[in-house]
Amino acid sequence: YRSKDRSFDSLDELKQIFGMTPEIYDQIESAFTIYSKQPGINPIVAPKKVLIAVPGVDANLVNDYIELRKEAYQQRNPIPPEFQMNGSYLASTSDMTYRIRINLTLPSGTALYRDAVVTRTENPAQPFTIVSWKNGAVFPEKENEVTEDEFETKK
Repeated sequence: YRSKDRSFDSLDELKQIFGMTPEIYDQIESAFTIYSKQPGINPIVAPKKVLIAVPGVDANLVNDYIELRKEAYQQRNPIPPEFQMNGSYLASTSDMTYRIRINLTLPSGTALYRDAVVTRTENPAQPFTIVSWKNGAVFPEKENEVTEDEFETKK
């Protein structure tokens, strides 16, 4: 594949990167978003594995920051100041894009999921916009993921 030299239009485009294996993609896909439309990492919402992957970042500092962030959330306090890391990896704005994933495992072993990506808006009447919604399932006998359409036909 040739480089298009612009932002990704979908996360599936990560699969086209030279050297990207299905195993690597499965490990990192949940830590990325294309919906914030900005380069860089927002440490206020970034998963631990993303912060640890930043070159030169101390894992102990990441663990401490994640703990501070968790405590602030539990106590309904403001999020702690931004995590200290190389500025070239930081997102340039505080635009908030959130990924919400719900997993449910049925007694049969079938695992269902709902995955939503939402962004904050300036409109108080509609503070969030859903930009992505995915449904799927993993059936124990199949050991792989199926889409909502495949799930509907399997029922």
